[in-house]
Amino acid sequence: MIQPKPCSVLCLDIGNKRIGIAGCDPLGISITHLPAIFRNSFEQDLKEFEKICFERKVEGLIIGNPLDMHGKETNQSIRCKKYGHKLSKRLKLPVAFI
Repeated sequence: MIQPKPCSVLCLDIGNKRIGIAGCDPLGISITHLPAIFRNSFEQDLKEFEKICFERKVEGLIIGNPLDMHGKETNQSIRCKKYGHKLSKRLKLPVAFI
C-alpha cells in the first residue's frame, strides 16, 4: 500500500463573511487554529492566503464542503467549491473537499 507523504496543509471553512483557517504541521501531527480571514475582494483574500501559505510552506488545501443532511449539495457547498477551485488554481496547490 502506498502511504501518503506528510506535508503542511491549510484547512478552510469558507463562509460568506469570513473564512475559518486551521493549519497542519509538515509532519501531519498537530493542528493549529489560525485567525480567520474576513472576506473582502477575492484578490485581497488571495494576498492573505499567499502570505499564510508562504510562511507555513503549505503544499495543499482541504476545504469543508457543507452538504445537507442527505449528503446533497447545497447553495453554500456550490459557492465553497467555486471559491476553493479558484483559490487552488491561483495558489497552484492541490485541493480536497471534505
